[in-house]
Amino acid sequence: MNDLVVIDHVGGHVVGQVLILDGLVERVLARAFTLQIDGDWRRLLREFAGGYRRELLRHPGLLPLAATRPVTTPDALRMLETGAAALRSAGFELRTAMHLLNAIAMFTVGHCLAETDPPGATPQPQPQVDPALFPNLAEALHAGLGTPQDHQERFDVTIDALINGFDAARPRSRP
Repeated sequence: MNDLVVIDHVGGHVVGQVLILDGLVERVLARAFTLQIDGDWRRLLREFAGGYRRELLRHPGLLPLAATRPVTTPDALRMLETGAAALRSAGFELRTAMHLLNAIAMFTVGHCLAETDPPGATPQPQPQVDPALFPNLAEALHAGLGTPQDHQERFDVTIDALINGFDAARPRSRP
C-alpha cells in the first residue's frame, strides 16, 4: 500500500506536510471505519477498534501520528459524528459518548504502540522469572501471556471491559 508512504517524499512545505499528516491518519481511520450502523453500538465499537488496530499494525510508522494528530479533516470528523450519533441513539449522554469514542481510539493506539518495536530495534527476549519468587508471573509467562501471540486476546478483553464499563454507566430509561 504505497499510497501511505507519500510522506517520505515530501519536504520543506509545512502547510503541505500538515495536510499530508492529517490525510494519512484519516486514511487509516477510514479503512477501520467501514461499518454499517445497525443500532448495535457494541458491535460498532468492537469492529472499529479491531479495524483500527489492524490498520495501525499494517502501517506502524503512522502510530506516532495517530497518537499525536487531532481529528480535524472533514471525513474524520464525519466518522466521529457517526459514532457519537450511534452512541447517543443508544442512550449515552454526549459527554459520555465522546469519552467512550476517545477511550476506544486512544487505547487502540496505545496498545499498538506497545505491540510494535521502533524501527531498527531489537526485539526483547521474554523475561526470565523465578517461579519461587513470582509463581503467578512465571505461570502466566509459561502459558504465553505477554507474548506477541497474546496481543489479540489482551486487546479484545480490554475493549470488552471498556464497552461493558461504559454500558454499566449508561443512563437507563425508566419504565
